[in-house]
Amino acid sequence: MSGAKGENLHLVTEMTKATQAILTIITYHFQIDLDEESHAYSRFLTHLKYFVQRLASKETFKTGGDETLFEMVKLRYPDAYECVEKIAGLIASKYNYEVSTDERLYMMIHIENLMKERRS
Repeated sequence: MSGAKGENLHLVTEMTKATQAILTIITYHFQIDLDEESHAYSRFLTHLKYFVQRLASKETFKTGGDETLFEMVKLRYPDAYECVEKIAGLIASKYNYEVSTDERLYMMIHIENLMKERRS
């Protein structure tokens, strides 16, 4: 394929690969299978959809950044933080994209929600 259709297909493929890579990191980091039927998983996938769209367009997500909140969540959920740092490392190396503090914060919260729902 060439032209716009080929570029769109490539973009969709890359977005799918990025999403799958993130889910794989979570699966291996926590040594679990994610419950694809859960509400937390559905919400997280929605978040990932918009994240990978920003990644593809090189658009950084910033809302003004609350460093104090980030630090509190980081301390409260160290496993989620470590997982997000792995994700951010992959994204930086593979896509040359710096995951913002705000984006890391939201990912930590979503990942922790995945783990909480799993423990329930």
